Amino acid sequence: MKILAIGNSFSRDATAYLQQLLTDCGVENTIVNLYIGGCPLERHWRNIEQNRADYEYQRNGQIVERRVSIQQALTEEEWDIIVTQQASHDSGWIESYEPFLGKMLDYIREKQPNARLMLQ
Repeated sequence: MKILAIGNSFSRDATAYLQQLLTDCGVENTIVNLYIGGCPLERHWRNIEQNRADYEYQRNGQIVERRVSIQQALTEEEWDIIVTQQASHDSGWIESYEPFLGKMLDYIREKQPNARLMLQ
């Protein structure tokens, strides 16, 4: 199972031990988190539009000395699950999700049509 998270501190927390937990359960896996602290959906979308390599790359709970764009991460692996995340300060405001989440999901579906998409 290959999981890609595009998020912030919440996705960092959610993925920190996930690889080891799945391994302990006998599930072969790769977990990657694209991290920008406090990053809202609007900035994720702008990063896609500008192909910005602003994300700290975290693989299997470890920080890798590497910056990547969402485009890079989407082309490096065939992902089973891709999780997006809104920043906590905007998460209670439904109007902060659109049009950015919809645009992100359309883009991700185009690049990874077989991935299951989720929102954390």
